Amino acid sequence: MNLRNKYILFSCIVLTLTPIIYSTLTTTEITATDWVYRHSVWIDRYINGDISSIFQYPPLFHFLMLPFVYFHFPVVYLQIVFAVLSLFGILYTAYKLENETTLVLMAMFLASSLAFMMFSSALMPQSLDYFLFPLTCIFYFKKKYAPTILILIIMFLMHILGIVFIFILFLHSLLTRKYKFTKILFIILIILVPIFYYYYFIASYEVDVKWDVKAQEKWESDYIFPIYKFFIFSGSMTWLSLVFSIYFVTMKKVKLNEKHLLYLIWALSFIPLSFFGFGIWRATSYSIIPLSYLVASICSNRKL
Repeated sequence: MNLRNKYILFSCIVLTLTPIIYSTLTTTEITATDWVYRHSVWIDRYINGDISSIFQYPPLFHFLMLPFVYFHFPVVYLQIVFAVLSLFGILYTAYKLENETTLVLMAMFLASSLAFMMFSSALMPQSLDYFLFPLTCIFYFKKKYAPTILILIIMFLMHILGIVFIFILFLHSLLTRKYKFTKILFIILIILVPIFYYYYFIASYEVDVKWDVKAQEKWESDYIFPIYKFFIFSGSMTWLSLVFSIYFVTMKKVKLNEKHLLYLIWALSFIPLSFFGFGIWRATSYSIIPLSYLVASICSNRKL
């Protein structure tokens, strides 16, 4: 990597992490209302010997965080750890699956995305998806299916929407004719769908651990509307560069490949969730990462 790219990469990483580090060190408040009103309550129940929460939410994330809560570790600092892990997972995957230019572009895109900054540091299991699923893609394209399946199951056991990531690779393997792996994922989906149905449609959250609806609505109104705030929130550089990537594809300066197909499926998979109580802000935080992968890859591999 030349000196210029090193400088850009370092600058973007600093720009991305500085707000997260600053906000964490200057307040004892945990930003994720998920943690405050749900996860911390369930973890306390496990500590007190009450395992009823296992029937309300997949337990793996709570088990991972339980030692930190039990030994009174200031969990607010884990927001920095989550952000660093997320950034590493995304950028490392960009470098391993694509090239140096894609890596630098991804770093620039992340630095312009409030969606990534806010959710990558949130103390909730979905934040670890930024770290886990990009690494899963590395194993997947290297045809190391055992660790791929293992990580996918871990993601599901941390939160039920992990099933969406299983579906993403299922659909991609089907479209790219990796039928042996498709069959394995199909069997896993058959096993996990009833569990997903139970948690999502049957298991009801108790009143004292429900999401703070008023806080959520205020948060959305502050950051999503008006439209220019949503534009900044969702990653302005990604949307601007999307215009160039479309041009490169339509003018046949870039030939789309299997990785591009995965990025596209990944990005589109979370859009429907905006209409099922998932929230457009969180759906955007998921989809902006694969969209950035797609745009960065196309722009970096253009044929001039």
